Amino acid sequence: MRNEQIISLDLSKTGPGEIVTAGQGDSSGTTITAEVYDNGEAADLAGSTAWLVVLLPDREHYYRGACSVSGSSVSCTVDESKLCSVAGYTDEAYFTFTKNGKTFSTERFAIEIYRSALDGQEPSENWDAAVDDLIARGEAAVSAANEAASDANGAAANADEATDDANDAAANANAAAELASAATTAASGAASTANDAAQSAISAAANIESMIRESLGGLSDIGDIGGALDRLARESCSGGIYVSGTWYVKSSAVEWDGTVLTVHGSRPDDGRMHLPTTRCRGEDAYELARSASEAVSTMSATVEGLLESVGVLTSAVRSLALAAGSYPVVVGETMYLRGVTYSSGRLTVPAASLASGRMLISKH
Repeated sequence: MRNEQIISLDLSKTGPGEIVTAGQGDSSGTTITAEVYDNGEAADLAGSTAWLVVLLPDREHYYRGACSVSGSSVSCTVDESKLCSVAGYTDEAYFTFTKNGKTFSTERFAIEIYRSALDGQEPSENWDAAVDDLIARGEAAVSAANEAASDANGAAANADEATDDANDAAANANAAAELASAATTAASGAASTANDAAQSAISAAANIESMIRESLGGLSDIGDIGGALDRLARESCSGGIYVSGTWYVKSSAVEWDGTVLTVHGSRPDDGRMHLPTTRCRGEDAYELARSASEAVSTMSATVEGLLESVGVLTSAVRSLALAAGSYPVVVGETMYLRGVTYSSGRLTVPAASLASGRMLISKH
């Protein structure tokens, strides 16, 4: 249920006037809607600020309430406890509109306020929505001030806590400085280790170069032994001799007519050629065997030294890479990584990704 009353008013103030009614004790929100005209034509109220202004029947107090506008229509839902605080009749009611810095008002209309039969009505007083708004803002300001005071107390407590945190941070900073100093010392030690490893690598490389030169000399000796065996087969042995995959046969036992090769003293044996038995002078064979044995011993020692030097170089390069290089490091057939973990049957490799079905390990 609602009490809505519709009237027509003109800004020229030449109309006959209208009358609406309201009653004390109502609280349903009586709504007064007016169709507003400007010299007989519908008024354009868009963008206007509208108010309902009423001089109460006691001719001492007034009521002012905010309104809404739509096209040429203005509507105000009143608060009966304020508008109807004084019973009686008043013909001093009208709407005002403020737009673009100008204010206009309608013709006056009357309001008949019916008296309530109940006692306990509030004494009449002026009521203004704008004044009430100021009071409400003042109360909100007081509430905000109280809240701000509470926040200030909380901020003071937070400041004390922040001071404690700052002291803790200072202590942590001192500890961090000590750790940084220790890290600097460790870095200097690592640099020294890297330099030592580099020197070891250089020394090992020089040793390997020397070993390679000696090995080439030994190979030269073996080449001489091969020549001696060749001469033995050709000059000291009758028949033929087999040396390093080659059969040597005396030239006097071989004939070649440009088409057929004839080896005297050979015979077929199960479809294969059986060469004549080799007979050499004992003293020549012994001398060659002794020389070969000595050369083989020399070569064996040379290879041993070479392998040992290669091991030293590998170790030195590994130490150098671990001490001063970036990761991953490949030494021989071994890859060295940093930060690898193994847990629950799973190997975790840092800075690794999958590329074309293969594991790609980035330097880190």
